[in-house]
Amino acid sequence: YEVDPAVMNHRTLKFLLQPLVENAVFHGFEGIDYKGSLIISIYEESDVLIMKVSDNGRGFPEGGQAKVEQGGPQDTFNSIGLNNIRNRISLHFGPEYGLWIKRGEHGGTVAWLRVPIITEETG
Repeated sequence: YEVDPAVMNHRTLKFLLQPLVENAVFHGFEGIDYKGSLIISIYEESDVLIMKVSDNGRGFPEGGQAKVEQGGPQDTFNSIGLNNIRNRISLHFGPEYGLWIKRGEHGGTVAWLRVPIITEETG
């Protein structure tokens, strides 16, 4: 975990990270012959909350990244869970927020959520 202490009292929708962690564990680490690593990072950036799930797993299959970026169906990722996250964020917060997924710089996958900052005072 890499969680900025400044975000510890922020609030957000339930179960946003769980499908991303599941995908990393069940799909990203499947069939690898090395130790899998998973990092969950949460921090503020430009007045929004960023939640990032990064792994060193097998990454996307050929052409898979384009399908994920477009929100299309996937064989190797939990498309129902990803679409659920995208829809919930869009319905609650609008189109400027959402879920993005890309290949990691050194392999694996990086998924990140961009949502508004909600505190006890604003929530």
